Amino acid sequence: MKISFYTFGCLVNSYETQKLKEIFIKHGDEVVENIDSDAVIINSCAVTGSAEKHVQELITRLKKKNFSRIIAVIGCYGEILKKNEKTFLPDVDILLGNDKFGIYEKIHAYARGRRQESGRASRLSQPTELPHSSLSGFVQIQNGCDNRCSFCIVPHLRGNSVSRPPQEIRKELQDMAAQGCREIALVGLNIGLYRKDGYDLSNILQMADEIQSIERIRLSSLEPMDVNSNFVEEFSKIEKLVSHLHIPLQSGSERILKQMNRNYRFEDYLYTITKIRDKMPGIAITTDIIVGFPGETEKDFQESMRNIIRCEFSDIHIFKYSMRKGTPAALMDNQITEHQKTSRAALLKGIKWQTKYNYNYNFLGQIEEASLFKPIEETCWEGITKHNIPVLVQNENGCLNGKFNVKITGISAGHEVLTGEVVS
Repeated sequence: MKISFYTFGCLVNSYETQKLKEIFIKHGDEVVENIDSDAVIINSCAVTGSAEKHVQELITRLKKKNFSRIIAVIGCYGEILKKNEKTFLPDVDILLGNDKFGIYEKIHAYARGRRQESGRASRLSQPTELPHSSLSGFVQIQNGCDNRCSFCIVPHLRGNSVSRPPQEIRKELQDMAAQGCREIALVGLNIGLYRKDGYDLSNILQMADEIQSIERIRLSSLEPMDVNSNFVEEFSKIEKLVSHLHIPLQSGSERILKQMNRNYRFEDYLYTITKIRDKMPGIAITTDIIVGFPGETEKDFQESMRNIIRCEFSDIHIFKYSMRKGTPAALMDNQITEHQKTSRAALLKGIKWQTKYNYNYNFLGQIEEASLFKPIEETCWEGITKHNIPVLVQNENGCLNGKFNVKITGISAGHEVLTGEVVS
């Protein structure tokens, strides 16, 4: 069979899609990147209503293109659909939720004419023994979350934190390195909670750092409450770790942080990122911000913007609050109108673009280490710097796959992308 995948949401979903592709290939199926396939597997997200809408729109488009194609929905939105019997998507043939690693059997059973089936939740992905064709890849070390932020549905869909055995992680890292992978990202729903057999996240980082042929290590997001002084000290010792951390703030308002049940004050957050910068000067720190949380007044929003500016982020991911049924925030009074959310998001985008420019401007004329991995034109390659900034590199000398030194010569009009040239 020809199988295609669409992935929404977090890096854990990306990792799981990677593993699912390997399972299908191992059993003789062909994974294709276009929509000309016998079956489509949608690895879905439910963190916002917008994420769910994107999945619904994709399903409609796919069925219009080819009505006979099998469509399977897995992931967090699938989990919600399974739990809510009143919700029905007629164009979905297989609904599996977070029991993703049973999808191979379900697809082939359906193809043989069996009726639609559902399954129960599965926690951690199982590695396969197949080669990795990419120079970069994901390794999942943890799943679930013990925090209970009042706006977040994910712990209800993924469960509490579960950490993968360190010996499994070591084997997968070694296998990926042996098969040519040079850059890995350690991912999970909340990797700061990693605890297993006496190991914590800093031990896993040291493990990856010791594998000789791995050249770069990235992390998915870290919650600020998990980043203490000891972690910062250990973190700074990892030679192969890129100079970037994603640490969600969510709001710069003290009152709203408390309503969100984030369990830290803004000043605690600012202290944490200041300690990180003291140890690792120039590090890129990116964040998530929610605007329009229930009860957010104009005073709260203005306080939030002032404090966000103080943080000097290299990038800000802005989200309009999305009501998630079953969360405490959905029951709160003073829900903010969509018009107010849109207006506040637009104001915050102005700060986002200015902070991005301020940070990226520092690299003009500098030599940056960058991983180049995708040609976008005959003489232009796309990559990412060690500070997690996209870069376009002009090159007329053929393949540039790998790590290179790049002289930064410009910034795109939107301040998002650097341009440069490879230097010896």
